[in-house]
Amino acid sequence: MCPEWLAVEPPPDAIVRVLGSDVAPIRRTYLPDDLRADFAGLGLEKTVCIEMGGLPDVSAEAAWLQALADAEGLPDAIVAGAYLEQPGAGELLEEYARTPNVRGIRQVLNAHPDPSLTFAEHELSRSADWRRGFALLARHDFAFDLECYPNQFGEATELARAFPETAIAIDHVGMPIARDAAGVALWRDAAAPLVDCENVTMKVGGFGMIARSWTREGIRPFVAAALELFGPDRCMFESNFPVEALFADVPTIVGDCEAVCLELGLSATELDAFFAGTAERVYRL
Repeated sequence: MCPEWLAVEPPPDAIVRVLGSDVAPIRRTYLPDDLRADFAGLGLEKTVCIEMGGLPDVSAEAAWLQALADAEGLPDAIVAGAYLEQPGAGELLEEYARTPNVRGIRQVLNAHPDPSLTFAEHELSRSADWRRGFALLARHDFAFDLECYPNQFGEATELARAFPETAIAIDHVGMPIARDAAGVALWRDAAAPLVDCENVTMKVGGFGMIARSWTREGIRPFVAAALELFGPDRCMFESNFPVEALFADVPTIVGDCEAVCLELGLSATELDAFFAGTAERVYRL
């Protein structure tokens, strides 16, 4: 089950811009025992597996993940892939509704003025065909994982307002490309309208992408901004593993995120919301 973006050699230009040219360390089978080993001693209780992206047969991936969950006890929740603009989207969602662990859908929508950073058609979420498919998510109580850039937060706000009954989780804090002080300010300005959309949560993680590095100092501004704007009840920790293995190990990722949260003064209850409670609510765990 290897997506084209991971299998092709050399990697596509957009992947090189995001992850770097050497994806060999994650071009391998990664199964529940690998995950348990990576999270050993960290109190892992429940897991959410997000679709890999780029697979032509997304239903086969979801079926494989469900079989894995039945045999291994995880993932506890599956966010399956779908191309919501396609005529068969409704039938696919019906199939997913019969798959016990499917709790949500993801379709990568990253679009950027720089073509080398674009993975999807510009403003796809504004098309009538796509929105017809998206409107069906509420019927099954499916959440939607929205992978986009900060320049698309306006589009995300429109979507959230049009479909308030559907939970929307912004992946990777919106993959901010600019990481300096000006970039953080631009991110905050772009994210501000989303705060009023109570169905939107911010997934905090994936910081190695774009920057292709992981440091506590580097993640602090965006962890702080996300928590300040959305609060711990609308933010959720995201390991982004095993992709993030290109940049840091799990203890470093968890430890640095927890350290920043403590520096910000989060209480034990707020930490629980950030590391567990928000995800449990959004993905019905």
